[in-house]
Amino acid sequence: MKNNEKLFGTIALYSAYKKGLIDKEPQVVFDIFIKPDEMYQYVNSEDYDSRSINFIENFFENGLDYFDLFHDWKDFTYYANWKDFTYYASSELEDKIEEYLINNFKDAINDLNDLNDDDEYFQDLNLVDKIKELDIDDLTNVIRDSMDRAYESAYYDEVHKSIEKALSDYGEVLQLNYEGASIRVNLLSFKDDIDSTKVLSTAGEVKDELYNLVYEEETISKPRLDLGGHTHIDKSEFVDNFYEICLENNIPIKK
Repeated sequence: MKNNEKLFGTIALYSAYKKGLIDKEPQVVFDIFIKPDEMYQYVNSEDYDSRSINFIENFFENGLDYFDLFHDWKDFTYYANWKDFTYYASSELEDKIEEYLINNFKDAINDLNDLNDDDEYFQDLNLVDKIKELDIDDLTNVIRDSMDRAYESAYYDEVHKSIEKALSDYGEVLQLNYEGASIRVNLLSFKDDIDSTKVLSTAGEVKDELYNLVYEEETISKPRLDLGGHTHIDKSEFVDNFYEICLENNIPIKK
């Protein structure tokens, strides 16, 4: 057996090694690298591709600028409704917004109370209705932009994790960024699919073999990208965005 090792493929050699028939353990773990423009060959993203544009390639090439796709695939009007902001705002932030309204719009508040013949009219409104009644575009724009940024970041994270999950069908994902994906592939995970006579001794050969198993042999299925359900933003990120955008627009609501 030892004199005929070159006649056997990697999987067969490993089996022989485990049986004690050869001394040297053959390499079965390789780190392959898949570039963004190759991702479509290994991950099925057709549910999210648009007009011959590959979703994953564009995602990594353009990063957060590719957020436009979020608007295409999700009802962003619903998500960006500024009136929902109290779900994300901390009680401290709500108190500061209320204080801002009372200190800066006294005349308008008095007019509303007079108009409704009720000195407590404005005070009895909830925060969203107070902002609506005062019709403060600058403030509602800050709220919308804060939600936009938070959703954008959350959507990026959601897509990134979904791509990583799909690629993990091939092995441990060591790196995933705009440069591409580094994946640690253990050939033993595919020992029932790889021809036992095939010699695989480099990462490039392993990468090509995975492609072969998907497209030529069709013994493994290309994992499908699944973005799951709704994107959920981080509440603290919304709050941080709010203060930051207030500062950018000279609105005196500070941490």
